[in-house]
Amino acid sequence: MARKQRHIREKYVVGSSALAYDYTGEVNNEVKADKQSDSGNTTNTNKVNLWHTVAVITVVLLMMLVCVMMLKTQFTVANTSEKTIKLKHELTAVRRENAHLESIIQSNLDLVEIKRLAMEDYGMVYPSEDEVIQIATEASSYTVQYGEIESPSKERISIGNVLAFMTRGW
Repeated sequence: MARKQRHIREKYVVGSSALAYDYTGEVNNEVKADKQSDSGNTTNTNKVNLWHTVAVITVVLLMMLVCVMMLKTQFTVANTSEKTIKLKHELTAVRRENAHLESIIQSNLDLVEIKRLAMEDYGMVYPSEDEVIQIATEASSYTVQYGEIESPSKERISIGNVLAFMTRGW
């Protein structure tokens, strides 16, 4: 045992900071004894490495897909937000113009003058009591509903729906 300890030489494995011991006393750049003794395990290690590589690539691809989905959603939201702001500005401008036109109409509208012109120039007269017919109306809405309105059904979230949403604007 003491003789073996004298012949043990330390050397570094290429590409690692771990020490490899050489019991034969020969100085080698690579550890061949470990490779020969573990030759049966290399296929298992390669399979594990292959599965690990496939799993990592799959996870990376899925994360990239999720990132693309999130980016598309963000761009859709930003585009919708910009359109909403633009439409709000247009609505404000139209309301401002509408208020201006209404003020012009109200300033030019003189009901007393209209009544005078209608009676003097066009012969308008008020109706007599026997010329007025009273009509009883039902209290109803001015809108007509032709059928029942169905509430929207909830759709189940599926990969097809997500992919359809992602590719809708492309």
